Amino acid sequence: MRFSIFINNHGKRDGIEDFINILSDVITKRGHEVAVTEALDPNTINMVIDEFTDFISNKEIMDFKKQNPDSQLIYVLTEFIEHRLFVTSFNFFDGIIEAALIAVMNVYFRRRRQDFKSATINHWLVAIFYSPFLLFYLLDHFLRNLIRKNRLPLISRVHRTAYMLMRYLGFEKMIVYADAVILSHKSIADDLGEIIGNIPVLGIIHPEINFEEIEQSLFLDKQLFIEITGSITPYRLKAIRRINTDILRLCIINRFGPCKTISFSSSWEQDAARGAYSLHPPQSKKWKYSSPTRIFRALQYEHNMPVLTKVFHQHQIEKLCLKFQGEKTIFEMYSYFKHPSDLISYLRPLAKEYMDIADAENDKILQAILTKHENSTTNLIAHDPQQLSRNQVVQ
Repeated sequence: MRFSIFINNHGKRDGIEDFINILSDVITKRGHEVAVTEALDPNTINMVIDEFTDFISNKEIMDFKKQNPDSQLIYVLTEFIEHRLFVTSFNFFDGIIEAALIAVMNVYFRRRRQDFKSATINHWLVAIFYSPFLLFYLLDHFLRNLIRKNRLPLISRVHRTAYMLMRYLGFEKMIVYADAVILSHKSIADDLGEIIGNIPVLGIIHPEINFEEIEQSLFLDKQLFIEITGSITPYRLKAIRRINTDILRLCIINRFGPCKTISFSSSWEQDAARGAYSLHPPQSKKWKYSSPTRIFRALQYEHNMPVLTKVFHQHQIEKLCLKFQGEKTIFEMYSYFKHPSDLISYLRPLAKEYMDIADAENDKILQAILTKHENSTTNLIAHDPQQLSRNQVVQ
């Protein structure tokens, strides 16, 4: 069977590279073909990683489904829907002031975008109720800029909140064109019910690790320090400072380097020093979810050992990490770096346990996709017998 991973709805490929690799690996290991493409293909099963902020891409998906109603669109969902304080958005964990901004932008975007659902009376009432709180938002922004060395423009502060809201609004509108959805995290299912209706959830995609490769490459060309990639939020910065304080207090900085931030660009530089360990704290204190793809990337592609500041117990891959517990963990990391065979012995049974689960879950998902495709093909042939030869070519 042929699969296509549609990426034209994403402005940059960088942010979805992990999901492209995970999906491609799962599909090809089970004997199927997969192509990464910027065009939807009526003769393949199309996988769409969620990102529905682009008006042109949204229209392409809508037109494709109208012209090819029997072609399969499988959405891969990666963000968390949060219903709080009478507003709804992706990854919303802040307080009432941020809720006010979301409430007003919710009405604004729904009025300005034809590819979003229209604002309801309830949306308007919530926006009107919250509108006075925008003054507090502006005052808070002004006061923060007074104590900053480099002032943050208002549009820069608003950007992420607006972007996540538009992602949610696009998803809310575009979900009706999906034949089924796959989740990247089990907690995504918690608030899907009202939105997806009868669209089936096929399961949770699990990154599949190659432990033989990890065994050969872990710590390869690495130095003894902890690195951290991604957005360095204030909460993550606190975690970095806490670890570096422990290292200084123990007077081992000549043995164990301080925690360092690694930018995305420098992570691809061959000569850049990379850490034997990678730190994966939540983005904020109120963040509620684990990051399985970050753990997978650290082990399989960055060849370093992931370290968590908080274990959520939401995904089996979390067991393939160390939990940072102060000086005890620092000594443990030092020992593992000097004797990596001990770390491999520790990881091997955990990796086997994880892969047994991952294989079973991914087998189930692929079988469900193929079953849906077969049913769709059967229905199509029943309505149009001339499709038989064409479908034989596709399969």
